[in-house]
Amino acid sequence: MTRGTVSSSVAAGQAARPGRLFPWFLGSLPDHLAARDLHAVAKAVAAARAAGRPVHLGMGAHAVKVGLAPVIIDLIRRGIVTALSVNGAVLVHDYECAVAGRPART
Repeated sequence: MTRGTVSSSVAAGQAARPGRLFPWFLGSLPDHLAARDLHAVAKAVAAARAAGRPVHLGMGAHAVKVGLAPVIIDLIRRGIVTALSVNGAVLVHDYECAVAGRPART
């Protein structure tokens, strides 16, 4: 890939799939930098839901563009994420995935 280009977006078949492996994945991360932040967020979300408090996910389009929509949907279905706020680009990428099977290359 040359400087200034963006790699191809994921196709529908490449999207992340929710499953039972996340605890293993989370436990395998080193305890520093963004991995430490991810641990803290996971603990805060678990504590909030255990206390009956809502969890509001605010996100931009990259989560959809890189194939995480099935994971986000699973979090909503499981009642872990209770509210969702997105920007307009999320709607565009979601539509592209629904119609063309992948987001447009940008």
